Amino acid sequence: MKPYLKAIFAILITCLVLSGCGSAEKDAAPSPESAGLQDTGAVISTTGIVVPENWATLSARSQAVVVEVLVTEGERVSAGQPLVRLDGQAAAQAKLSAAQYELINAQQALDTLKENADTEASRAQQAVANAMQAVHDAQDDVDKLTYRRASDDLITQTEDEIDLAKKQISRAEDAFKLVKKRPEGDSLRAEAELALVKARTYLDNRISLLNWYTGQPDEIDAAKFRAALAVAQADLARSQAEYDQRKDGPDRDLLTQAEARITLAKAQVQAAQEAAADLELRAPFEGVVCNLDVRVGEWVVPGLSILQLGDLDSLRVETTDLSEIDAARVHSQDVVAVTFDALPDVTVQGTILWVASKSADGSGVNYTAVISLENIPAELRWGMTAFADIEVSG
Repeated sequence: MKPYLKAIFAILITCLVLSGCGSAEKDAAPSPESAGLQDTGAVISTTGIVVPENWATLSARSQAVVVEVLVTEGERVSAGQPLVRLDGQAAAQAKLSAAQYELINAQQALDTLKENADTEASRAQQAVANAMQAVHDAQDDVDKLTYRRASDDLITQTEDEIDLAKKQISRAEDAFKLVKKRPEGDSLRAEAELALVKARTYLDNRISLLNWYTGQPDEIDAAKFRAALAVAQADLARSQAEYDQRKDGPDRDLLTQAEARITLAKAQVQAAQEAAADLELRAPFEGVVCNLDVRVGEWVVPGLSILQLGDLDSLRVETTDLSEIDAARVHSQDVVAVTFDALPDVTVQGTILWVASKSADGSGVNYTAVISLENIPAELRWGMTAFADIEVSG
């Protein structure tokens, strides 16, 4: 090799060595910018699971035997659609019908009470008028106990009539003596005897009348009159109270009872409806039936899972291992790149919706972050594993 070529080769070797040393030093001593990025971690990687936005684990509300399973695994159902029926429908329906019948009767009773309000008010008003008249009459009887039964002139007149009656009896006795010995059946004797009887009767009547004019009622009669007045006054008070209750509508006590009966009947209808509804499991929202785990003839109890229902058109990702340190750096609207273990060639962009305010149950301190997906791959399934790279905003 020529000397000048050897010199050039040596220079090149030296430059390469120096260049390699510089690169090693550069790699060994990162720039402040790269050192800062490595310290803060601009991207947080976490694992999650695919879940529907709306899902539920359904169980029976009553313990009974399954008589019908109306859906199949993977079937799409609408909100309110019946899924499973339990035994006891006939008895529950009978109780519901009885409660509804009682409600109808209670409503009719209230309607009748209101319709008859005017008639009952008129009847009560007439009863008040009758009671007032009875009080007036009884008061008159009581008042008569305190004043004279006849004037002095009427008493004098009656005494004169008694004197005349005595004279009339004397004349009649004299006339009868003249014919007294005539045989029975003789007309003259009969006329004289009849005149004597009439005279004596008239005298007795006048004497009795004078005694009543000048006498006073005995204690028994007075007590009767006063008692009759008290009874009449009590009847008037009762009639007036009844009219006061009815004059502005139905009797308030009866109205309260009728309304309370309706309230009770409505509560019984509602309870019977709920009891009947408890024997039929219905879909609370539109979704797909998953994990169907019940058969006809099986005994089910509240709290025991029958199936899961999920809206598979609105899948999202929930993290399972986001540490408390990373959770503090993740915020709503942070951008996320999501991949799936089952779909290695698929990457979906997403956004953080929210981060849980409390750590999730389980080992360690981890928080759930919910990620919405911009699009949902057709092959994505509920429960698949997801990996999320979160670009934290600060």
